[in-house]
Amino acid sequence: MLMSRSIHISVRAKLILMLLPPILGLAYFSVSQVMSSYNLYWEHDKIQSLSQSSVQAATLVHELQKERGLTADFIDSQGKEFATQLSVQLSVQRKLVDAEIEQWDLRVKLNSTQDYGSEFAAGLAKSNRQLMKLVPTRAKISNLSINAKDAFDYFSTLNLNLLNLSEALPKISSESSMGNRAAAYTSFLYSMERAYIESALMAGVFVEDNFSTVNYQKFFGLVAMQSTYMNVFQSIATPEALAFYRNTLAGEYIAETKKMRNIAINSAKKNSIGVDSTHWVKMQAGKIKLLKNVDDWLAADLLRFSAESTEAARSSLITVSVIALIVFMLSVLFSYHVQNYMVKYLDYVNDIATSIAAASAR
Repeated sequence: MLMSRSIHISVRAKLILMLLPPILGLAYFSVSQVMSSYNLYWEHDKIQSLSQSSVQAATLVHELQKERGLTADFIDSQGKEFATQLSVQLSVQRKLVDAEIEQWDLRVKLNSTQDYGSEFAAGLAKSNRQLMKLVPTRAKISNLSINAKDAFDYFSTLNLNLLNLSEALPKISSESSMGNRAAAYTSFLYSMERAYIESALMAGVFVEDNFSTVNYQKFFGLVAMQSTYMNVFQSIATPEALAFYRNTLAGEYIAETKKMRNIAINSAKKNSIGVDSTHWVKMQAGKIKLLKNVDDWLAADLLRFSAESTEAARSSLITVSVIALIVFMLSVLFSYHVQNYMVKYLDYVNDIATSIAAASAR
């Protein structure tokens, strides 16, 4: 009996040692799969959150762009009859901007900036420092104690700082489909910001009816940057985005602004450009509305895709975790039953051998 128990323990230990490596290997593989799925889910969750922040930043920038335009008009109109009307419009627009800033602050508080890297954290801090200057800058504008160029430059710098934050999106995505959508959206926003600046710059140039060397260089640079960013956008945007973009940016506004732009490009050394500033402002405003429609479509598509990707990653994580747990438990249960069966079988063989030996001894 003592020998049987000794054999029983020895065999059980050996069986455990034999079954332990494959079980541990299966456990390692299962944990690796779960961790891989978890990391993918965590990445998509961060991307979804950052996508929402990028869209919120773009919405704020859009309102700041309108305030910038009204600010320039207000400063240029000092002493004129319609200055009071512009002051009212500017006051209304400032309230719209303030409302978007509140939404932006709420969005920022929901995120841990370190999740998106040190570059994003530094960019966000820079944007917030610029936003803190908004109130004192507005006071100078209302008192007409700041020139139009400095006020315009302040808003332009703030806008670019906010738009720069969206560059973190493609950097934290390991999937090209998400990264390309984010990069295309960012490139489009950069181009759209230059379109706003071009609109304001050329309105003044057409009023003067001639180019200064500085203004022509600015104009040419803005046209080149818009073209570059749009080329990037078109090279990586989805077929659906390109189709919407091409169908939207068509018609009178696009044709007329392109025509007036070409006239300006060919009038660098002429005494008179010959373009009606009022017509330019009207056509360019229409073009920017079309650009905003594309902006809205791209933003909605980015949010939809990031939400769907996050949900798919979450479902995958749950599925992989459940399967890994079931497989591991079944393998342990199977090993346990195999071990018990082998021990009982060997005990049975040992009992038979003992019985035969006892019978032979008689």
